[in-house]
Amino acid sequence: MCDDTGQSARTAIVVGGGITGCATALELTRLGFQVTLYEAKPLLGGILRDLESDGRWYFNGCQYLRTEQAWHKALPDALQGSLYRFAHYQGSYTDLGFGPVSHEDFESPVFDAPPDGLADLETYRACSSLADRMRCYPPAIGEAVLGWLRHLGAAPEAIDAGNSYYVQVSRLYLRGDDKKIDVLKASSPVADDLLGLPRTVRGEGRPIGSLPIDGYNAFFDVFESILTEAGVVIRTGQPVVPRFEDDAAILKLRGETLRPDLIVWAANPTPVIAAAGLGRLDDPFIDITVSAGSISGPGLPADPHYMQVYSTGSPVTRIFSYPREGGHCVTVEHMPDGRSLPDLQTHVQEICKSFYGDVRIEIVVQQPQRRHIFFSPEDGARFDAFRELCTTRYVNFVDGAWESYARDPKINRIVSTLRARLPLLPS
Repeated sequence: MCDDTGQSARTAIVVGGGITGCATALELTRLGFQVTLYEAKPLLGGILRDLESDGRWYFNGCQYLRTEQAWHKALPDALQGSLYRFAHYQGSYTDLGFGPVSHEDFESPVFDAPPDGLADLETYRACSSLADRMRCYPPAIGEAVLGWLRHLGAAPEAIDAGNSYYVQVSRLYLRGDDKKIDVLKASSPVADDLLGLPRTVRGEGRPIGSLPIDGYNAFFDVFESILTEAGVVIRTGQPVVPRFEDDAAILKLRGETLRPDLIVWAANPTPVIAAAGLGRLDDPFIDITVSAGSISGPGLPADPHYMQVYSTGSPVTRIFSYPREGGHCVTVEHMPDGRSLPDLQTHVQEICKSFYGDVRIEIVVQQPQRRHIFFSPEDGARFDAFRELCTTRYVNFVDGAWESYARDPKINRIVSTLRARLPLLPS
């Protein structure tokens, strides 16, 4: 394939067909690459693919998109037209020994406690694990959150401190004196990093989110057509294996060697780190179940509403309600604790009561999942070592910003790395 000047276009392979891989493939076409996208599973979409039951679809968790992100704004019109936009509600339900607290404008834990007793700067900067970070709060609060993390099945001592964002415990709201919190955040980098304030207190509006009108499965059908029209070759059901030579990264596919000018690995990093000789990732994970169905009640909001749940007495971690034609749906993320479906429905209804009043929930589909949302301090060091190799030896390899569980920082960092790496590639 040649570009407009008659020269052969540079080739790129993107590994991973989730939204990060698809957005990256589209960006590479804009940069003039001939792109092939490899996805190990039969269909594009990754974790965003919908749950289905009796011909109806349900979102696979709280998976809304942020419209202010540059990659979202760059989506083609056909994709933009398949999305609806809304002012997103992000709230929390906290019951960690200080009494239950519901807050519709703050998605992290909320405590009725003064913002006193934070660690000093030296202690904070020495934090390595998630347990270290939580112990920078007053002891009773830090131990309450650590108890919840262990309740999830996580081991905070073995998880990098940077993971606090991915389980929404990066900033806690110790409410009661918002002015004092504001002063502390302005005067102390420790307080600024550890303490949060609701958007309404900060004078900010609700973020504008978007969701596919017809679900993510249909959204990725459109995305696949757009990528194909842009010249991207899509290979599903074809897992590739990374290999590293003296000065370049290559891929193996069923005995065939692939030597593109550029590789972007937007998939599980475990085989990459191992192939680079950096050992096996610790890869901490948690097992959850995603349950979905209908929710009804007079107090349900018109727009999607996301609620994070922090309670050692509950298996539930997230509740996401959203409107659909013919009524509202709900998706619940929870730990598999053996309770019956009727008991789970009743339990979720009780939590929802603090936000919506009386509701009725009927779960119709459940899916067990293993979530790889954490990395250990040692994994973080392996990622850093691998990135150093990519800047000195394997300049044709771009990692998938693996420490970031959220899609926006992943896509943003991949695009930033791509633009920095282009001058180093062969023309």
